[in-house]
Amino acid sequence: MLEIILSTIILISPGDSTYVPFDITIIFDPPESPKSITIYLDEVEIEGKKERDYFYRMIENLTPGLHSIKVNINEKAKEWNFIVTREKDRFPIEILGNLSLGMQNYYHRDTLYSEEGGPIYGLDMTILKGTHSLSISLSHDPDYPSEWYPFLSYYRNKLLIEGGYIYPFWDEITIFSTGGFGITGEIDIGPLTLTPIFLYSKNYDSLFFEYPRLFYGGKIDFFKNNLHLGFTLFNAKDDTSNITGFPLSSPKKSLVFSPEIKWKVKDRIWLKLKGGYSNGNEDMYANISVNGNVFEGNIIYEGDFNNITIGLRRTSEKYLTLGNPYIHTGRTETFLTGVYELQFFYTDFDHLIYKKNEEFGFSFMQTFKLHLSDYFSPLFELQWIRYIEYGDEDFQYGAAGFESIFGHFRLYNIIGIYKNLSLDSSSSFRLSSSLYWYPGVQSIGIGGYASINQGDVSFDLNLFLYLKLWNLGYLDILYYPSFKDGYDHHYLRIIYEYGF
Repeated sequence: MLEIILSTIILISPGDSTYVPFDITIIFDPPESPKSITIYLDEVEIEGKKERDYFYRMIENLTPGLHSIKVNINEKAKEWNFIVTREKDRFPIEILGNLSLGMQNYYHRDTLYSEEGGPIYGLDMTILKGTHSLSISLSHDPDYPSEWYPFLSYYRNKLLIEGGYIYPFWDEITIFSTGGFGITGEIDIGPLTLTPIFLYSKNYDSLFFEYPRLFYGGKIDFFKNNLHLGFTLFNAKDDTSNITGFPLSSPKKSLVFSPEIKWKVKDRIWLKLKGGYSNGNEDMYANISVNGNVFEGNIIYEGDFNNITIGLRRTSEKYLTLGNPYIHTGRTETFLTGVYELQFFYTDFDHLIYKKNEEFGFSFMQTFKLHLSDYFSPLFELQWIRYIEYGDEDFQYGAAGFESIFGHFRLYNIIGIYKNLSLDSSSSFRLSSSLYWYPGVQSIGIGGYASINQGDVSFDLNLFLYLKLWNLGYLDILYYPSFKDGYDHHYLRIIYEYGF
């Protein structure tokens, strides 16, 4: 597809020449109100999926010849011409794919912290025939938790099957962020969606070595108009016959059941209630049964671009999901998260207040941006976090800066002060700056990060390049060196990609 950049309106598709069917995809940067956007095809207004930051419409039939697309935003108008050729001759089977070759290197002055790099190679391929789609991926990458990363996906109509190394993300109180080898997918039956799972997880997301863990079960979702009902049921059990490293905890097992309901109570406002119940034991050798539960209630605002969630969650001390290594038990917490943007104002936030063992902890994080112009947009960042589980760890961070956009260039600068009150009362002065250039699909960026703490100075640099090598593919380079009392360590990653 051809990307044409005209002011703040970006036409992703179609290109100069296309054939039916094709899609019209237009990006708006900065976002605009959907009510102020009008799209014309050959001077006739068309409808489609219109959001604040993009427009999408699939065109199934259009006569060969010259055609035009025009966008009106308030009093601003942009127009493109393109040619529709005769329908492309297709083989019964169409094959698309991508080949990647590269290397990764780590260096650390202190060999105690050195990590091994290695070669990177992979193949991604999609086979299309009618309504059938089969995607196959096989990769070797030092960044992956497994030496090999195989993945297979099959889709037809309302059936999706995924296998290989998978990362199922259901929700925080059931299965979230646990990766491993397994099978999952979705089966649509009218208003019902079935999601089975069979997963053998190595628990690489845990902070310590653990027992491999087996999950099997699934979830059922019912959708009708403004109502969504869901039921999740799975069994999880640690595998004591195949241990990696030296586990620091006892093997566990648990059966988890979780119902949920979500309905639209008003335009753009949803109410969501979700619960969880677990029955298992924290030590399979002792075989002592424990029960646990969790309850969560949310009020959700979903706008064209904005999303705000306010919620309350209570998790008992003995709740064993085993599907989320990061869940905090024994807490009662309330939270407020979201993104809100107006034409001249943007903010994102993630606030949490919780109680555990009669003590209170909190996390306050917020970012502000005022869009005064493309050339100058002030930025503000605030953080204040206190974790009572870790010895009342308390740290604060405040920063201010600006962002500027000059055509294809983006400049970002911010200066901040960081304090860790639980360790000492000293402050760290931090300065970060970055410059990006992104003409079309290519991009080049360079950034720096400096920190001064009690006279000690450290400096990190990051450099990335994504370059098109004419018709020979793309070159992707990431380089992160760090300087503290000299050259301290670096991370280098180079990948060549070729699509077919």
